[in-house]
Amino acid sequence: RVTARSFENGVTGLYNLTVNNRGPATTDAPVVLTLDLPAGQTFVTGAGLGFACAGAGSRVTCTHAGPMPSRTATTVRVYVDVCSTATRAEAVASVSYAGDTRPSNDSRTRRVSIRSGQPCQAPATATPTSATPLPTPTVTDTPEPGATATPAATETPTPAGPTATPVPAAAADLNVLFTTS
Repeated sequence: RVTARSFENGVTGLYNLTVNNRGPATTDAPVVLTLDLPAGQTFVTGAGLGFACAGAGSRVTCTHAGPMPSRTATTVRVYVDVCSTATRAEAVASVSYAGDTRPSNDSRTRRVSIRSGQPCQAPATATPTSATPLPTPTVTDTPEPGATATPAATETPTPAGPTATPVPAAAADLNVLFTTS
């Protein structure tokens, strides 16, 4: 699935991050995807179905409030400006979810080469950037033939204060796959 293994200086690069919920359950708490960018790469924008992204320094954080159905995958696209003196770099992506049943598969590293290209000037200071929304695909939930549509579950509020008991998150195995273009 790797569409490219290199970036070019002075040109916007793209990381495609696929977040998988391998099940067995639909998530019932936020899913957080983080991308730690190497020196010389600056967050521009990012989004994916259900995910909103923001950047601060070299870290990009994309959050999906949920639910994320079992046995689904969502691609998050993160665009970065590239201005580096290095010829190789590494970015690290990880996904976290409170009910993750297999955290050992939650992180991936992507090594990329950086080709010389257009002259560029690194920003003087990193400033937090909110994502500019990308077009949102239309998703239609269609029941199987003969089945009836199930209304969306409603959230029962948990009482506040010291007597509140935390509600455990549904068991789900999430992981992240990495491609660049």
